[in-house]
Amino acid sequence: SHQLTPYKTVDESYIDNPNYNEKVQFEATYMGITSWADDNVNYYMPPVEYDVLKVGSHYIVLEDDYSNHNLYGNESCHVHLEGVFNTTEVTFQPFNDTMIEAHVFSAEKIEVQ
Repeated sequence: SHQLTPYKTVDESYIDNPNYNEKVQFEATYMGITSWADDNVNYYMPPVEYDVLKVGSHYIVLEDDYSNHNLYGNESCHVHLEGVFNTTEVTFQPFNDTMIEAHVFSAEKIEVQ
């Protein structure tokens, strides 16, 4: 008997155009965190810094602040993610001196491989 998982395994093409709130799992590469923190800018409320991951040529950011995930410092590690895209909108985030277009992923499980 094979174990039934509610998480559908998806690939790069799915990440480019995800379904709303569908339980999915995939492998990604951890890239680091967004780069909102600029020494020359004083924010009244600093923006959230997100974890940035890449699947093929597509970026995702994890939903809440990077400090909640224990990924920072694991750059270029492979990560197994399970959860949902609870919005299908893309977000634009600063990363490595450029703006990236990313889908926001709400992870229920994160495992560094």
